[in-house]
Amino acid sequence: SIQGIDFTGRTDFRHKLLRRYILFKKGDLIVYDNYNATNKNLSSLGTFKFADIDFKPDTITPNQLNVNINLLSGKSKTFQAEVDVVSTSTNFIGPAIVLSHTNHNLLHGGEQLTFKLGGSIEGWLKATDAGKTLGNYNYEINNTDELNIPRFLLINQALFPPHFIPYTNFTLQFRLEKQVQYYDMSVFRTSFGYRWNENNIKYHELNVADISFQHLFQTTHTFDSLILKNSLLKRSFEDQFIIGSNYTYRYSLPQTDPRRIKTAFTGTIDVAGNTLYAIQKLLGIKVNPIDSTYHVFGTIFSQYTKFTLDFRSYLSVGRSDKIA
Repeated sequence: SIQGIDFTGRTDFRHKLLRRYILFKKGDLIVYDNYNATNKNLSSLGTFKFADIDFKPDTITPNQLNVNINLLSGKSKTFQAEVDVVSTSTNFIGPAIVLSHTNHNLLHGGEQLTFKLGGSIEGWLKATDAGKTLGNYNYEINNTDELNIPRFLLINQALFPPHFIPYTNFTLQFRLEKQVQYYDMSVFRTSFGYRWNENNIKYHELNVADISFQHLFQTTHTFDSLILKNSLLKRSFEDQFIIGSNYTYRYSLPQTDPRRIKTAFTGTIDVAGNTLYAIQKLLGIKVNPIDSTYHVFGTIFSQYTKFTLDFRSYLSVGRSDKIA
């Protein structure tokens, strides 16, 4: 028994962690919000195929109900393959494939570990004035590894509402891109952060560390001549680190809200390089005399503060029609 809850049957989910998502306590009144939140928590974990909460009168104590929660475990591991045809606004078209493998209960606490491997080939054919056809092809290979943990790490979870499951996220990404007539480039990104719902209409996402590195390791004479004519284009393709953090707040009224005018707001603040710049200033590190920039591991790092705001308002004119 854990905090007044008896667990029976066989399950691969650790009972101590499972208890966090059950909002019933011995001796409490039955509240519909707790019932609804418990049912939603158990269903959203992705570990259980079926979750059912049943109330039965106690046969010994009057005016008391016993709560029975029936859980049916789903598949712990799944594999997916997706094949698609990609078409871009620049008239490139070609096949793409994504293979993914997910462990839905990695450490027996609802942790989801996903591996994704994808690739695509895109071609662009253009007729010249001489009636000939020039071929330009793009190749891309990408990999994304993501670990989602349904609880906060390094943060006291009691400080946040218990009716929603918070998540700690770890992400690792790599992309190799080859523009046959122009360049070969690799992009690496890793991040660590949190996401949680304050309530039904307020959502938060905080990436404590978000690091990416771009490396251009092979170019053609055609590409070199293009970037020489455009300094901004050349700067965007230089090797660079982006080391920063970002925070997103989202406010959105649900579809069931009775108000005719519904609003939605998303705000993001993205900060990169400022802390690293301050550290280098304190340590007395001088700028690179060639390009007057600061470097980390011999590579330029980006420094900026960016705000993104998105506000929308919707007017309901019928059951399913809206004016934005």
